Amino acid sequence: HYFIQSNLRLLRMKCLLLYIVLLMGLMRGVSCTCKLDKWGQPVPGQDPAKMFSVPAIMPIHTPNGKGNNIFYSGSAQGAEAVLYTVSYINRNLLNNTDFCLQTHIVDNQMLAKLTVSLGMKQVGRLTSVPTLGSCPATERKPPVVGILGPATSDNAIALANLCNVLKIPQISYAATSLDLDDTAAYPYFLRTVPSDQIQARAILEIISQR
Repeated sequence: HYFIQSNLRLLRMKCLLLYIVLLMGLMRGVSCTCKLDKWGQPVPGQDPAKMFSVPAIMPIHTPNGKGNNIFYSGSAQGAEAVLYTVSYINRNLLNNTDFCLQTHIVDNQMLAKLTVSLGMKQVGRLTSVPTLGSCPATERKPPVVGILGPATSDNAIALANLCNVLKIPQISYAATSLDLDDTAAYPYFLRTVPSDQIQARAILEIISQR
């Protein structure tokens, strides 16, 4: 029962924080409209200016130390929560507005270097598109108003440094390092889990009562 309630609270917090991140993007003066499919996601092929993007960077696979990557089952629930949250926001919070939200889930394999690379790629406003000519064409990507993840503290710190430079909010769902409590060093970092210090205090309190 406690596990279910904790996950429900976490999901509600994700909805709230995603909505706050979206509003941060709206305050930049961007406006748009878009069409949704039956799952509450933006219909593919629309003008990117009609939506906002909140990419999710999480470990779908992890290295096994033998040169291969194995599926990380822990991220399956996180990916489902992200998709559900975006659908919930589009259908219930933005249903009477001219705005909608989209997300892309990308695999960082719990690697800090890859995490930063993925962050830079997701935030890029323009991306190259193959053409028949000598110069590549470009297509405009939806504006990124925030980044979800990653899961581990070392990856989150690496990405937080990038988000500081780009001034884009970052919300991690599992990074617990006490270092990330430093709002002066990481002003754009948020998380939906308590830090290691708070968890240690809670554990100590439980032990002291027995």
